Amino acid sequence: MTKSGKRGKRRTLRPPKPGPHTEISESHLSRARKLEALGRLAGGFAHDFNNILMTIGVNAELARFGAVEGSAQERYLGLAIRAADRGKILVKRIMTLAREALETGAVPPTSQSRPDKRILLVDDEETILFGVRDLLEQVGYEVAAAKSGLDALALFDAEPRGFDVVVTDQMMPHMSGEELAQQLFVRRPELPVIVCTGFSEETVGDKTRARGLLEFVTKPYSLQEIDAAIRRVLERAQLRRGDA
Repeated sequence: MTKSGKRGKRRTLRPPKPGPHTEISESHLSRARKLEALGRLAGGFAHDFNNILMTIGVNAELARFGAVEGSAQERYLGLAIRAADRGKILVKRIMTLAREALETGAVPPTSQSRPDKRILLVDDEETILFGVRDLLEQVGYEVAAAKSGLDALALFDAEPRGFDVVVTDQMMPHMSGEELAQQLFVRRPELPVIVCTGFSEETVGDKTRARGLLEFVTKPYSLQEIDAAIRRVLERAQLRRGDA
């Protein structure tokens, strides 16, 4: 009210005119959002491309087992395997880009096989699952294949002492590789588990990574790489039993 008794006009507050600080803030926010979107896009692309490379590499290595040494077939398969290896380098670069963006905003080792070891292999991609199974069986492992974490638990619960190592993919629907590993450690704490990831082992929680019998392998991997990882976890398991 004014002194004359008339109601004065109410002042409305207007937002300040955009200044340099506002433009910078909006620019940074927009850039952060774009980088985050780019990181997620690159990560998804890398995951799918990894599966494609795994399929090519695994089947080429399988075919090479039946090729005559020094033949044209062996040479062509070798070229395919080397091309898949170059693809692995490209995927690693893409994954590095994805991580940075998100943070900002091969001769089979048949002579050293372990025929007395049984592997539980888990992957939701059938071409990878059965291809890797066949590769591991070629070098003497006995392999049981499961297309999901739930299927793997059912196989494991039927024979809790029937497996020496579990090799699982990380990115799977319904149950991730980390979640499967946690369930398996509850059932059998000393069980060696290998988690195969196409992105980064940082996607696995600290508590799970703290397990001494947990190993990580980056996809796409070769027979030599997965066989070496199996040997490492088996050796660590043997050392633990010796210390107990």
